[in-house]
Amino acid sequence: MFCESAVVSMQRVELKHLAMDLRITSCFPVGGSDLLPESSTLQVLNWLDWEETVLRSQVAAQDAAGIKQAFEHLQGALGSSSYLVGSSLTLADVVIYSALFPVQVSKLHCR
Repeated sequence: MFCESAVVSMQRVELKHLAMDLRITSCFPVGGSDLLPESSTLQVLNWLDWEETVLRSQVAAQDAAGIKQAFEHLQGALGSSSYLVGSSLTLADVVIYSALFPVQVSKLHCR
């Protein structure tokens, strides 16, 4: 469990550093979309910062109230959209999903 957790954490850190690098090149195509659109770079980086400073600690501490607040914050930000920034998948969506994945996995194990 620890090894898997460490690998996921390292991957998130690497993704954040990749995002910073991509800010310079502003090009990371996946399936024809841009995970870090030049016009939305600041918004994506703000979500990456929120994941690192708020969400990650709540998930790691298994803070049910904090995680609930995080979900409410995400629901408010999403509204009727499927994506956190713009109208297509961005690095923000990928990083937030990866941060919340342990919550979903633990929920499945509790059933």
